[in-house]
Amino acid sequence: MSEIYTDELNRIKEAKTVYIYGAGDVSREVYFCLSSETYGIKVAAFLVSTISETTPTNIEGIPVMEYTDARVDNSSLTVVAVLEKYRDEICNTLDSVSMTNRVLMTFESDLWAATRGRLFEQHSLKKGYPYFFSLDSLNADNVDGDKKNLKVYVIRSSKDKPLKTVFQKREWEEEVQAGATLDTNKCDFAGDDTGVNISHKNRVYCELTVMYWAWKNQKSDYVGLSHYRRRFDFNDNDIKNIMANDLDAVLTMPVINVPNVKFIYGKNHVLEDWDKMAKIVEEICPGYKRDIEVVEQSNYYIPYNMLIAKKDVFDRYCEWLFPILERCEQVIGSYDDVYQNRYIGFLSERLMTAYFYHHRDDLKIMFCNKHFLE
Repeated sequence: MSEIYTDELNRIKEAKTVYIYGAGDVSREVYFCLSSETYGIKVAAFLVSTISETTPTNIEGIPVMEYTDARVDNSSLTVVAVLEKYRDEICNTLDSVSMTNRVLMTFESDLWAATRGRLFEQHSLKKGYPYFFSLDSLNADNVDGDKKNLKVYVIRSSKDKPLKTVFQKREWEEEVQAGATLDTNKCDFAGDDTGVNISHKNRVYCELTVMYWAWKNQKSDYVGLSHYRRRFDFNDNDIKNIMANDLDAVLTMPVINVPNVKFIYGKNHVLEDWDKMAKIVEEICPGYKRDIEVVEQSNYYIPYNMLIAKKDVFDRYCEWLFPILERCEQVIGSYDDVYQNRYIGFLSERLMTAYFYHHRDDLKIMFCNKHFLE
């Protein structure tokens, strides 16, 4: 964990009174993390703007109260744990009552990724999972990374909004327009509608149409996927070290779900889809049945369908994944709700988690942070 994130966490630990602003999933996940043995931080209360009929009276026995009822002094600190779209409004609200001593641990923030990443690392050590969490812990003497090539395909759309963050595309990144065959506005870079492709399925498969395109058409030694606003937190030297260390796969730090992955999937999506997916996995590849069961009861899943992998590992994963997704599509059908109709993309994140959990002992896997661009 970098010094910047460590300093922010130390601010929280040193505060006499700690509040968490929010009472939704993000705040529960942040509490789960901060109150763990890894951090040991006591939270005095969850703060909200207004108490309504649907507001819980407490979370894990910790009271929920309106922010105006909080006792604030120089020794208190507020952790803002919400989705990004609420962040600025909440900060303005806190400023209005001089609650300026705060730490932003919003869902996409790099601080939150690093904080939960440390917890997942400790969890993995206790479970005996042979994952890596730092390139520094590996030996690069056996392979020359300069002799290999790596390409991360950055998923783009003609509807992407300009970035506020100044960011220069790295030489190992290549932008690809997702769902290009469905879009009359063509971007000035490659689309996923060339070669063998399923570009026409983008509204259901989301970023996976680019994954499919890379699987069928690209030949780099290492292949990866990232998003326009979510990038791997690597520099050029890190990329060389990934190849020099002969890593099989690099995955983003898992998201935390409380009380478990399946419960939150059912809360945010269609729970029956999960059950249908699990049954399909049992039918098509029964050896992974137990892995799906482990993931659904776990607190962790790998988000965003982002990864970097050796091409042969990438290919084997796609050979496993896409037949399952095709069968899910046949069984589940489509939804009128545009968001829920993206269920293939949602299910695939949990399937990725199960697949690499299954192969934890026979693949050299490293977890890393992603960087979110405003």
